[in-house]
Order: sequence, then C-alpha cells, then structure tokens
Amino acid sequence: MTTARSDGFERFYREHAAAVFDLALRHGGDHTVAVDCVDAVFAELATRWRQVSDPLRFCRRAAVLFVCGSRHGRRPRQRCLPGSRLQRMTAGVASATVSAPAPAVHPGDV
Repeated sequence: MTTARSDGFERFYREHAAAVFDLALRHGGDHTVAVDCVDAVFAELATRWRQVSDPLRFCRRAAVLFVCGSRHGRRPRQRCLPGSRLQRMTAGVASATVSAPAPAVHPGDV
C-alpha cells in the first residue's frame, strides 16, 4: 500500500470501525463475534483497498455475511495480513474504537 492509500485506509478505519462493530453486534448480539467481525472485515478490506470502489458498502456487506456465517456454525473466512501489518497500520486506533464503541441509540430509547 502506498502511503497515501495507507493514510486513507487508516482514516477510514478510525471513522467506520465503530459502525461496523455496532452493525455486527446488532445482527449477531455477541460482543466477541462483533470484535472478530471488525478484525476480519478490515483485514480483508486492507488487502483489497485499491480495488474496492465503495469501502463502506464492502464493510457492511462483509460484516453481515461474517455474522450470519458465525450464527450458523460456519467458521467465517478470515485473511491474515503478513507480519501483523493491519495491527501496525491501526496501532492505537483499534483499542480506542473497537473495544469501547459508543452505545447504540435505538429509536425507542430516545
């Protein structure tokens, strides 16, 4: 990944990881699955960053497919980045964004 593309990915991750987590939690209802989902979705997106024309759509679709697969006992397909490249790219961001997402506000709660 070039520096400019890498910076774009990092910004995208910071801006959207919590929303992907919330989507996975709402569809799956399980915190562990939601955390695994965010990891898998962004790892996959990182490998395809240059080819994906709509990264938010990619993340939403991948998150729903991940959660549906985990509910049906299937092991979701995960791709690991060599040398923990995703962890280096998102160092400090993941713990602040994914482990403590903002609580979801539902229309009936307001």
